[in-house]
Amino acid sequence: MISLRHLEIRGSHRITEMPARISKLSDLQTLTMFIVSKENGIDELRDLNLRGSISIQNLQNVLNLLDADKAGLGERHKLSSLGLSWKYSHDSTAAENENCERVIDSLQPHSNLQSLSIENYQGSRFPNWLMHLKVPNLVEVSLINCKRCEILPPFSQLHHLNNLTIQGMPDLEKWSSDERSQTLPDIKELEIEDCPKLTQMPHLPSVEYLKLTGCNEMLLMSVMAYTTITELYIYGFPEMISFPEGLLKNLTLIKDL
Repeated sequence: MISLRHLEIRGSHRITEMPARISKLSDLQTLTMFIVSKENGIDELRDLNLRGSISIQNLQNVLNLLDADKAGLGERHKLSSLGLSWKYSHDSTAAENENCERVIDSLQPHSNLQSLSIENYQGSRFPNWLMHLKVPNLVEVSLINCKRCEILPPFSQLHHLNNLTIQGMPDLEKWSSDERSQTLPDIKELEIEDCPKLTQMPHLPSVEYLKLTGCNEMLLMSVMAYTTITELYIYGFPEMISFPEGLLKNLTLIKDL
């Protein structure tokens, strides 16, 4: 099928590897999922003229940084959405964690990228290209089960960001050590899940949708200041027997609770 241009793979969770020599499909523009395996490395992406969205999975199988470089994500200026995920692990080794950091640094996308998801990342720091805002046009960011990271990227400097999800970061205690980074003026949707040590949130003057799941009860106190909220979802607070006093007093626009 050498003329194939679009290959959409969705909901196929049992697939473990990609077709052999997929790089030969030089006309391929849409590839929604790519699974890295020992037989089909990430360098198979090098000759594809990708656009739209792609989710690259099983990145723990990338052992050679040259292969990550060959993927050429930085040259994919028509790629709007990128997912980077590793297989979930309870007890990764120090060497595996360090390899995660090197690999993700080598997968820097083009600055045109608008949506980014990082899942089951085992490194202790987010990639330099994210921390130093080499992807300034991000509109949507999801950080899921990046459990060893303690410092978030400087989201306040991403001026187009309006949708943010933070999930499964048990060591995250502060939003930012820099007080200037405590305001996210354009965020419309925010989800925070399973971050039990996080006790405060930034100033969110435009937030409309807020979801808090399995977090510290002190985090709820921030809700009082978010007068633009129309949808508030609170789950996973088994010890809470009542709302903090005055929690909903200023939420005059709320429609769903």
